[in-house]
Amino acid sequence: LGFLVEAFWDRGVEAWGIDVSPYAIAEVRRDMQPYCTVASLAEGISGSSYDLITCIEVLEHMPENQGKSAIGHMTRATDVILFSSTPYDLDEPTHFNVRPLVYWLQAFRDHGFSPDLDFDASFVCSHAMLLRRCELPLSDEVLRLYSNFLHKRRETILRDGRIHALDLEKAGLQSE
Repeated sequence: LGFLVEAFWDRGVEAWGIDVSPYAIAEVRRDMQPYCTVASLAEGISGSSYDLITCIEVLEHMPENQGKSAIGHMTRATDVILFSSTPYDLDEPTHFNVRPLVYWLQAFRDHGFSPDLDFDASFVCSHAMLLRRCELPLSDEVLRLYSNFLHKRRETILRDGRIHALDLEKAGLQSE
């Protein structure tokens, strides 16, 4: 629905978006419609290069071969990618390319990208990562460790949420 493009423009940042859904693009805010088009990452990215490409919860909705094509298109169009693809939601019927985090890390590494180990992308979701073009690829061991870190971050966020819910419940019981 163009929400991310809208948020960027509202903050003075030029942004463009694509979505495979004609319905989604038709629902984009009127002033944002020139910046949003119906297209697929698997078919390429128009324009020569971008400062940043965001791909948030998209590739799990594509067949594996299209997901790999999308990675190739993104990595040719930028040096920085903010990426997430759920490794957890196997029940969603449109998720037919759910992969472990290390799978995506290795796929991006094959195109010369590594995660920025110092960047916390958890404001997107627990498994989000910032990937940058790099000259020296990270080893499988480092990618596995980073994947494990992202899993632990998710567990911590879920645990903290449960603790907060219990604290609210306790406060409610005490006020009765």
